[in-house]
Amino acid sequence: MRRRELLLLIWFAMPACAGRPEKFDRKQCAAIDRRIKRLESRLRQGHSARQGRALKRRARELQLRRFHHCR
Repeated sequence: MRRRELLLLIWFAMPACAGRPEKFDRKQCAAIDRRIKRLESRLRQGHSARQGRALKRRARELQLRRFHHCR
């Protein structure tokens, strides 16, 4: 009976932990911040429309990564 209870507990707890992203340490978060600042400074310099869209997309992806992993 104990084994069944343990298996049920694990089975119900797995979905709660499955979708959580891993946390980054301070060095990784600082590196992401530096990359975002570098991209933002490049955006201020002025580029073609295609390059601007690509830089904005990369900055958005980094901001999402920072939001999910560096809280």
